[in-house]
Amino acid sequence: MDDQGRSRQTCSNRAQSATSGAHNQFADDAEHDPMKESAYNLCARDPDGNYYLFNTRRGAAHVLAADAYEAYWAAANRASGFQDATETLRELIDKGFLVENDTDELSDIESAHVEARHSREELELLIAPSMACNLDCSYCFETHRYAGRMKGEVQNNIVQLVRRYFDSGTKRLSVTWYGGEPLLAFSVIERLSKRLLTLCGEVGREYSAQIVTNGTLMSREKAQQLASWKVRRAQITLDGVPELHDARRVPKNRKPTFYRILDGIEAAAAHMHVSVRINLCRKAAARLEELLQILAARGLNRVVRVYVAPLQKVQDRKAPSSHGPQAVPVIGHAPTGRRAAGCVGCPRNCGSPASLRRSPLETWVCGIQSPSLA
Repeated sequence: MDDQGRSRQTCSNRAQSATSGAHNQFADDAEHDPMKESAYNLCARDPDGNYYLFNTRRGAAHVLAADAYEAYWAAANRASGFQDATETLRELIDKGFLVENDTDELSDIESAHVEARHSREELELLIAPSMACNLDCSYCFETHRYAGRMKGEVQNNIVQLVRRYFDSGTKRLSVTWYGGEPLLAFSVIERLSKRLLTLCGEVGREYSAQIVTNGTLMSREKAQQLASWKVRRAQITLDGVPELHDARRVPKNRKPTFYRILDGIEAAAAHMHVSVRINLCRKAAARLEELLQILAARGLNRVVRVYVAPLQKVQDRKAPSSHGPQAVPVIGHAPTGRRAAGCVGCPRNCGSPASLRRSPLETWVCGIQSPSLA
Protein backbone atom coordinates (compact mmCIF):
# COMPACT_ATOMS: atom_id res chain seq x y z
CA MET A 1 0.00 0.00 0.00
CA ASP A 2 1.34 3.47 -0.88
CA ASP A 3 1.63 6.41 1.55
CA GLN A 4 -1.60 7.91 0.29
CA GLY A 5 -3.45 4.66 0.93
CA ARG A 6 -1.95 4.32 4.40
CA SER A 7 -2.92 7.91 5.25
CA ARG A 8 -6.49 7.35 4.11
CA GLN A 9 -6.67 4.14 6.07
CA THR A 10 -5.34 5.90 9.18
CA CYS A 11 -7.97 8.62 8.89
CA SER A 12 -10.74 6.10 8.26
CA ASN A 13 -9.69 3.89 11.17
CA ARG A 14 -9.71 6.83 13.58
CA ALA A 15 -13.09 7.94 12.31
CA GLN A 16 -14.41 4.41 12.73
CA SER A 17 -13.25 4.28 16.33
CA ALA A 18 -15.02 7.58 17.05
CA THR A 19 -18.23 7.00 15.08
CA SER A 20 -18.42 3.47 13.76
CA GLY A 21 -22.09 3.68 12.87
CA ALA A 22 -21.79 6.89 10.87
CA HIS A 23 -18.64 5.70 9.13
CA ASN A 24 -20.10 2.32 8.17
CA GLN A 25 -23.21 3.95 6.79
CA PHE A 26 -20.99 6.38 4.89
CA ALA A 27 -19.02 3.51 3.37
CA ASP A 28 -22.13 1.47 2.50
CA ASP A 29 -23.98 4.33 0.84
CA ALA A 30 -21.02 6.08 -0.84
CA GLU A 31 -22.33 5.38 -4.32
CA HIS A 32 -25.53 7.29 -3.50
CA ASP A 33 -23.75 10.26 -1.99
CA PRO A 34 -22.83 13.29 -4.10
CA MET A 35 -19.78 13.93 -1.90
CA LYS A 36 -16.82 11.81 -0.81
CA GLU A 37 -13.62 12.21 1.16
CA SER A 38 -10.68 13.64 -0.70
CA ALA A 39 -7.96 11.10 -1.38
CA TYR A 40 -5.49 13.67 0.00
CA ASN A 41 -6.89 13.91 3.53
CA LEU A 42 -4.73 13.24 6.58
CA CYS A 43 -5.88 13.35 10.18
CA ALA A 44 -4.45 13.06 13.68
CA ARG A 45 -5.92 13.20 17.17
CA ASP A 46 -4.36 14.89 20.18
CA PRO A 47 -4.60 13.67 23.80
CA ASP A 48 -7.64 15.91 24.41
CA GLY A 49 -9.61 14.20 21.65
CA ASN A 50 -9.43 17.02 19.11
CA TYR A 51 -8.98 16.03 15.48
CA TYR A 52 -6.60 17.80 13.11
CA LEU A 53 -7.48 17.46 9.44
CA PHE A 54 -5.03 18.33 6.70
CA ASN A 55 -5.61 18.22 2.95
CA THR A 56 -2.30 17.90 1.13
CA ARG A 57 -3.74 18.90 -2.22
CA ARG A 58 -5.06 22.27 -1.09
CA GLY A 59 -2.67 22.80 1.83
CA ALA A 60 -5.76 23.32 4.00
CA ALA A 61 -5.98 22.60 7.72
CA HIS A 62 -8.99 22.31 10.03
CA VAL A 63 -9.41 21.53 13.73
CA LEU A 64 -12.50 19.70 15.00
CA ALA A 65 -13.52 18.79 18.54
CA ALA A 66 -14.55 15.17 19.03
CA ASP A 67 -18.29 15.87 18.80
CA ALA A 68 -17.81 18.05 15.72
CA TYR A 69 -15.71 15.32 14.13
CA GLU A 70 -18.51 12.83 14.75
CA ALA A 71 -20.98 15.22 13.17
CA TYR A 72 -18.63 15.65 10.21
CA TRP A 73 -18.71 11.94 9.46
CA ALA A 74 -22.47 11.73 9.92
CA ALA A 75 -23.06 14.82 7.77
CA ALA A 76 -20.73 13.53 5.09
CA ASN A 77 -23.11 10.65 4.48
CA ARG A 78 -26.16 12.86 4.22
CA ALA A 79 -24.56 15.74 2.29
CA SER A 80 -26.42 16.60 -0.88
CA GLY A 81 -24.26 19.50 -1.93
CA PHE A 82 -23.61 23.07 -0.87
CA GLN A 83 -27.26 23.98 -0.40
CA ASP A 84 -27.86 21.60 2.49
CA ALA A 85 -24.42 21.90 4.06
CA THR A 86 -24.02 23.26 7.54
CA GLU A 87 -21.52 26.08 7.99
CA THR A 88 -18.82 23.65 9.12
CA LEU A 89 -19.54 21.17 6.36
CA ARG A 90 -19.54 23.95 3.78
CA GLU A 91 -16.12 25.04 5.00
CA LEU A 92 -14.80 21.48 4.76
CA ILE A 93 -16.09 21.31 1.19
CA ASP A 94 -14.53 24.67 0.34
CA LYS A 95 -11.19 23.51 1.74
CA GLY A 96 -11.24 20.31 -0.31
CA PHE A 97 -11.80 17.75 2.45
CA LEU A 98 -14.97 16.66 0.68
CA VAL A 99 -15.25 16.47 -3.12
CA GLU A 100 -17.97 15.46 -5.54
CA ASN A 101 -18.43 11.73 -5.73
CA ASP A 102 -17.40 11.47 -9.38
CA THR A 103 -14.26 13.62 -9.00
CA ASP A 104 -10.99 12.07 -10.18
CA GLU A 105 -8.56 14.17 -8.17
CA LEU A 106 -5.38 12.67 -9.59
CA SER A 107 -6.61 13.29 -13.12
CA ASP A 108 -7.46 16.90 -12.19
CA ILE A 109 -3.96 17.43 -10.79
CA GLU A 110 -2.28 15.90 -13.84
CA SER A 111 -4.43 18.00 -16.20
CA ALA A 112 -3.59 21.19 -14.32
CA HIS A 113 0.10 20.27 -14.40
CA VAL A 114 0.07 19.68 -18.16
CA GLU A 115 -1.87 22.89 -18.75
CA ALA A 116 0.58 24.89 -16.65
CA ARG A 117 3.57 23.42 -18.50
CA HIS A 118 2.20 24.50 -21.86
CA SER A 119 0.78 27.83 -20.81
CA ARG A 120 2.44 30.99 -22.09
CA GLU A 121 0.57 33.27 -19.72
CA GLU A 122 3.40 33.35 -17.19
CA LEU A 123 7.11 32.62 -17.40
CA GLU A 124 8.59 31.32 -14.15
CA LEU A 125 12.38 31.40 -13.92
CA LEU A 126 14.52 29.79 -11.23
CA ILE A 127 17.78 31.77 -11.30
CA ALA A 128 20.93 30.80 -9.41
CA PRO A 129 23.24 33.85 -9.40
CA SER A 130 25.83 31.62 -7.70
CA MET A 131 26.06 27.94 -6.78
CA ALA A 132 28.44 28.74 -3.93
CA CYS A 133 27.17 28.43 -0.37
CA ASN A 134 28.47 29.63 2.98
CA LEU A 135 26.99 26.61 4.79
CA ASP A 136 28.01 22.95 4.73
CA CYS A 137 24.81 21.09 5.65
CA SER A 138 25.31 17.34 5.85
CA TYR A 139 22.13 16.48 3.95
CA CYS A 140 22.49 18.96 1.08
CA PHE A 141 22.28 17.41 -2.38
CA GLU A 142 24.36 20.18 -3.95
CA THR A 143 28.13 19.87 -4.21
CA HIS A 144 28.73 23.59 -4.88
CA ARG A 145 31.40 22.75 -7.43
CA TYR A 146 31.16 26.13 -9.14
CA ALA A 147 31.95 28.85 -6.62
CA GLY A 148 31.85 31.82 -9.01
CA ARG A 149 29.06 34.24 -9.84
CA MET A 150 26.86 34.24 -12.90
CA LYS A 151 28.73 35.74 -15.85
CA GLY A 152 27.51 38.78 -17.74
CA GLU A 153 26.98 36.69 -20.86
CA VAL A 154 24.55 34.41 -19.03
CA GLN A 155 22.73 37.43 -17.63
CA ASN A 156 22.36 38.82 -21.16
CA ASN A 157 20.98 35.49 -22.35
CA ILE A 158 18.37 35.50 -19.57
CA VAL A 159 17.15 38.95 -20.56
CA GLN A 160 16.98 37.89 -24.21
CA LEU A 161 15.03 34.77 -23.28
CA VAL A 162 12.50 36.83 -21.33
CA ARG A 163 12.13 39.25 -24.25
CA ARG A 164 11.40 36.36 -26.63
CA TYR A 165 8.68 35.07 -24.33
CA PHE A 166 7.16 38.54 -24.07
CA ASP A 167 7.21 38.82 -27.87
CA SER A 168 5.30 35.52 -28.08
CA GLY A 169 2.54 36.77 -25.78
CA THR A 170 3.68 36.00 -22.23
CA LYS A 171 2.08 38.48 -19.83
CA ARG A 172 3.84 37.85 -16.53
CA LEU A 173 7.35 37.10 -15.33
CA SER A 174 8.01 35.42 -11.98
CA VAL A 175 11.60 34.98 -10.75
CA THR A 176 12.86 32.81 -7.91
CA TRP A 177 16.39 33.59 -6.75
CA TYR A 178 18.07 30.35 -5.73
CA GLY A 179 21.47 28.82 -5.13
CA GLY A 180 23.79 27.81 -3.54
CA GLU A 181 23.18 30.88 -1.47
CA PRO A 182 21.90 33.67 -3.74
CA LEU A 183 22.85 36.47 -1.36
CA LEU A 184 26.52 35.63 -1.98
CA ALA A 185 25.93 37.15 -5.42
CA PHE A 186 23.85 40.13 -4.33
CA SER A 187 25.29 42.33 -7.07
CA VAL A 188 24.05 39.88 -9.73
CA ILE A 189 20.56 39.96 -8.21
CA GLU A 190 20.69 43.75 -8.32
CA ARG A 191 21.80 43.98 -11.95
CA LEU A 192 19.40 41.38 -13.29
CA SER A 193 16.48 42.66 -11.22
CA LYS A 194 16.91 46.19 -12.55
CA ARG A 195 17.22 44.97 -16.15
CA LEU A 196 14.17 42.73 -15.91
CA LEU A 197 12.13 45.43 -14.18
CA THR A 198 13.09 47.89 -16.88
CA LEU A 199 12.14 45.42 -19.62
CA CYS A 200 8.78 44.68 -18.01
CA GLY A 201 8.09 48.39 -17.72
CA GLU A 202 8.94 49.00 -21.37
CA VAL A 203 6.58 46.34 -22.72
CA GLY A 204 3.89 46.57 -20.04
CA ARG A 205 4.35 43.16 -18.41
CA GLU A 206 3.89 42.13 -14.78
CA TYR A 207 6.90 41.20 -12.66
CA SER A 208 7.23 39.46 -9.29
CA ALA A 209 10.10 37.77 -7.48
CA GLN A 210 10.95 35.67 -4.46
CA ILE A 211 14.09 34.28 -2.90
CA VAL A 212 15.16 30.99 -1.30
CA THR A 213 17.96 31.81 1.14
CA ASN A 214 19.52 30.30 4.25
CA GLY A 215 19.07 33.69 5.92
CA THR A 216 22.57 34.02 7.37
CA LEU A 217 23.41 36.99 5.14
CA MET A 218 20.01 38.67 5.32
CA SER A 219 19.87 42.11 6.91
CA ARG A 220 17.24 44.83 7.04
CA GLU A 221 19.20 46.80 4.46
CA LYS A 222 19.35 43.86 2.05
CA ALA A 223 15.70 43.03 2.64
CA GLN A 224 14.72 46.61 1.93
CA GLN A 225 16.73 46.61 -1.30
CA LEU A 226 15.26 43.28 -2.37
CA ALA A 227 11.77 44.62 -1.71
CA SER A 228 12.52 47.62 -3.90
CA TRP A 229 13.25 45.13 -6.71
CA LYS A 230 9.83 43.53 -6.12
CA VAL A 231 11.11 40.52 -4.19
CA ARG A 232 7.93 39.93 -2.24
CA ARG A 233 8.56 36.55 -0.62
CA ALA A 234 11.40 34.65 1.02
CA GLN A 235 11.83 31.04 2.11
CA ILE A 236 14.26 30.42 4.99
CA THR A 237 14.96 27.08 6.66
CA LEU A 238 15.47 26.00 10.25
CA ASP A 239 16.45 22.49 11.35
CA GLY A 240 14.80 22.39 14.76
CA VAL A 241 15.68 23.90 18.12
CA PRO A 242 19.08 25.65 18.41
CA GLU A 243 21.25 22.68 19.46
CA LEU A 244 19.81 20.38 16.77
CA HIS A 245 19.90 23.08 14.11
CA ASP A 246 23.47 24.14 14.88
CA ALA A 247 24.69 20.56 14.53
CA ARG A 248 23.41 20.39 10.96
CA ARG A 249 23.32 23.81 9.37
CA VAL A 250 26.91 24.74 9.92
CA PRO A 251 29.19 27.24 8.16
CA LYS A 252 32.74 26.49 7.19
CA ASN A 253 33.97 27.92 10.54
CA ARG A 254 31.55 25.67 12.48
CA LYS A 255 30.02 28.57 14.43
CA PRO A 256 26.32 28.41 15.45
CA THR A 257 23.83 29.73 12.92
CA PHE A 258 20.39 29.37 14.57
CA TYR A 259 20.07 32.85 16.06
CA ARG A 260 21.90 34.38 13.14
CA ILE A 261 19.25 32.92 10.83
CA LEU A 262 16.50 33.99 13.24
CA ASP A 263 17.80 37.55 12.90
CA GLY A 264 17.67 37.12 9.13
CA ILE A 265 14.07 35.91 9.28
CA GLU A 266 13.13 38.91 11.40
CA ALA A 267 14.90 41.30 9.01
CA ALA A 268 13.22 39.80 5.95
CA ALA A 269 9.77 39.76 7.58
CA ALA A 270 9.93 43.52 7.98
CA HIS A 271 9.84 43.93 4.19
CA MET A 272 8.34 40.79 2.63
CA HIS A 273 6.31 37.66 3.29
CA VAL A 274 8.46 34.92 4.85
CA SER A 275 7.88 31.17 4.83
CA VAL A 276 9.92 29.31 7.43
CA ARG A 277 10.61 25.73 6.38
CA ILE A 278 11.37 23.39 9.27
CA ASN A 279 13.31 20.26 8.32
CA LEU A 280 12.28 17.45 10.64
CA CYS A 281 13.97 14.29 11.82
CA ARG A 282 12.54 12.33 14.74
CA LYS A 283 14.45 14.38 17.32
CA ALA A 284 13.35 17.68 15.80
CA ALA A 285 9.74 16.51 15.54
CA ALA A 286 9.65 15.70 19.24
CA ARG A 287 10.68 19.27 20.08
CA LEU A 288 8.71 21.13 17.44
CA GLU A 289 6.47 22.88 19.97
CA GLU A 290 9.62 24.22 21.67
CA LEU A 291 10.83 25.65 18.38
CA LEU A 292 7.47 27.29 17.70
CA GLN A 293 7.64 28.90 21.14
CA ILE A 294 11.07 30.36 20.28
CA LEU A 295 9.59 31.88 17.12
CA ALA A 296 6.61 33.18 19.06
CA ALA A 297 8.88 34.80 21.67
CA ARG A 298 10.30 36.97 18.87
CA GLY A 299 6.80 37.77 17.63
CA LEU A 300 7.45 35.84 14.42
CA ASN A 301 4.32 33.69 14.79
CA ARG A 302 2.35 36.77 13.78
CA VAL A 303 4.37 37.66 10.69
CA VAL A 304 5.70 34.45 9.11
CA ARG A 305 4.24 31.22 7.78
CA VAL A 306 5.66 27.89 8.89
CA TYR A 307 5.63 24.49 7.23
CA VAL A 308 7.41 21.23 7.96
CA ALA A 309 9.47 18.97 5.66
CA PRO A 310 10.34 15.51 7.01
CA LEU A 311 13.84 14.19 6.40
CA GLN A 312 14.37 10.66 5.20
CA LYS A 313 17.50 8.54 5.06
CA VAL A 314 18.54 7.84 1.49
CA GLN A 315 21.54 6.63 -0.46
CA ASP A 316 24.43 9.09 -0.46
CA ARG A 317 23.83 11.91 -2.91
CA LYS A 318 27.09 13.67 -2.38
CA ALA A 319 30.57 12.96 -1.09
CA PRO A 320 30.62 11.34 2.37
CA SER A 321 30.44 13.83 5.18
CA SER A 322 31.61 13.67 8.76
CA HIS A 323 28.46 15.37 10.01
CA GLY A 324 26.25 12.29 10.35
CA PRO A 325 23.88 10.18 8.20
CA GLN A 326 22.76 11.44 4.83
CA ALA A 327 19.21 12.72 4.70
CA VAL A 328 17.36 14.91 2.25
CA PRO A 329 13.94 16.59 2.45
CA VAL A 330 11.36 14.33 0.81
CA ILE A 331 8.82 17.07 0.20
CA GLY A 332 9.51 19.85 -2.31
CA HIS A 333 7.85 23.23 -1.97
CA ALA A 334 7.45 26.39 -3.92
CA PRO A 335 8.11 29.17 -1.38
CA THR A 336 4.97 31.05 -2.32
CA GLY A 337 2.75 28.06 -1.83
CA ARG A 338 2.37 27.80 -5.61
CA ARG A 339 2.53 24.20 -6.77
CA ALA A 340 5.72 23.55 -8.72
CA ALA A 341 6.82 20.73 -11.03
CA GLY A 342 7.43 17.67 -8.89
CA CYS A 343 5.48 19.25 -6.04
CA VAL A 344 2.03 17.83 -6.76
CA GLY A 345 -0.05 17.22 -3.67
CA CYS A 346 2.54 18.24 -1.09
CA PRO A 347 1.79 20.23 2.09
CA ARG A 348 2.59 23.90 1.71
CA ASN A 349 2.09 26.96 3.89
CA CYS A 350 0.42 24.66 6.41
CA GLY A 351 1.24 26.76 9.48
CA SER A 352 -0.65 30.02 9.26
CA PRO A 353 -0.34 32.19 12.38
CA ALA A 354 -3.90 31.19 13.37
CA SER A 355 -3.34 27.46 13.08
CA LEU A 356 -0.01 27.65 14.90
CA ARG A 357 -1.74 28.97 17.97
CA ARG A 358 -4.38 26.25 17.86
CA SER A 359 -2.59 23.15 16.64
CA PRO A 360 0.14 21.08 18.35
CA LEU A 361 1.87 20.34 15.09
CA GLU A 362 4.06 17.69 16.67
CA THR A 363 0.96 15.49 16.99
CA TRP A 364 0.39 15.65 13.25
CA VAL A 365 4.05 15.12 12.44
CA CYS A 366 4.54 12.14 14.75
CA GLY A 367 1.13 10.64 14.05
CA ILE A 368 1.22 10.85 10.29
CA GLN A 369 4.78 11.29 9.11
CA SER A 370 6.87 9.38 11.67
CA PRO A 371 7.30 6.23 9.51
CA SER A 372 9.31 8.27 7.01
CA LEU A 373 11.31 10.40 9.43
CA ALA A 374 15.08 9.96 9.56
